[in-house]
Amino acid sequence: MQSFRAFHRTLAAVVWLLAGIALPLQAAPEIAKPVPAASGPAASVPAAPVVSVHAASGIAFPATVGAFKLIGARHFEAQHPGLGSAYGYRSALGTTATVYVYTGGLKEIPTSVEHPAMVRLHEQTKNEIRQHGQSRGALVHQSHDGTVPIKLNNGSEVRVLFDRFELIHGNGNNEDSMLWLWTARAHVVKIRMSDNRSTEQSLDFVKAIIALSQ
Repeated sequence: MQSFRAFHRTLAAVVWLLAGIALPLQAAPEIAKPVPAASGPAASVPAAPVVSVHAASGIAFPATVGAFKLIGARHFEAQHPGLGSAYGYRSALGTTATVYVYTGGLKEIPTSVEHPAMVRLHEQTKNEIRQHGQSRGALVHQSHDGTVPIKLNNGSEVRVLFDRFELIHGNGNNEDSMLWLWTARAHVVKIRMSDNRSTEQSLDFVKAIIALSQ
């Protein structure tokens, strides 16, 4: 098995390729059976056709999640064990989000985001964001760094690592880059979001993905 450092060099290369969904993702597979509608106040995502399922975790990704539509998926596990899959979404306002489901080279996935392995993974991911911004000539300013409790519609609460960065460009076209990181179903789940145009829509999307991962 490759070392943690070597693994994350490979992971960083993949993340850079997918940053901002700059490259076209593979076309989403043909629509499968619909997700059963959740009943009662626990429902956090309207029923929508499932277009992609992460086989190892069983997390199903609908065609739409709130204001966001699935634009495709990339699967890396076969060629790079531990890298899992990435699912791209975009809102009508232009906000892009990529959901990653992977193991990160960890033999066992901790259940707490405060676990040392998650702290290390968190630092690695933040460094990838900084390096990506700097590689594009941007000044990278981090405005939030820490753990936040996300309360779902069913009343449950999930502790998530959350970071927000501003990529400051000389031409004034600054960008938001946000990161959410948690564990579910023996996997690491990460959301990278850029060009935030609606805080409400973005938070609804994040809460829905967290709910889908439980």
